[in-house]
Amino acid sequence: MTYLTSHSNSTISLAFGNLFPLPSFSEVSSELTKAKRIWHEKGTSAVLLFEAQLQWLEQHYVFREGKAVHQILRRYPLLVQLLIDTYGKIETYFSAALVFLEVTVNFETSDGYSEMMGDNEELVVFISTHLSPKEAVETLEIFYDNWWLEASKNVIGKISIGLECL
Repeated sequence: MTYLTSHSNSTISLAFGNLFPLPSFSEVSSELTKAKRIWHEKGTSAVLLFEAQLQWLEQHYVFREGKAVHQILRRYPLLVQLLIDTYGKIETYFSAALVFLEVTVNFETSDGYSEMMGDNEELVVFISTHLSPKEAVETLEIFYDNWWLEASKNVIGKISIGLECL
């Protein structure tokens, strides 16, 4: 297995469709939008929406060290919606990939204060693909240019993308 890592502004995700049948991104997105609207109309708590979004992520991503992943998602809830939005985009670029979420230390933003405050962690999305390393990197660059750099500009230093070439 070849590991390629790109530490940039943020991260992506996708599920391995051959393991179990999953609804399409548009179906899931539509359902989440309906749920948001209904919960808003009925005055339902944002906590319920957040929990539903976390469940969706758990169904589509493989959490490595799940407790740490949950902690960073709760600390930075903006990441949750970004990961949901990213899922559909990744399907377009990396078909049949298995995607992992893992918390790591971001040494680029690591300073004494950040370490002391425990704020030097970042979420890494590892895309496990059967593409060759060259094809995977080229595909990731296209993904970055077409969508990711703009979409992830508000979460710089909290999310990055890694590739695992099988």
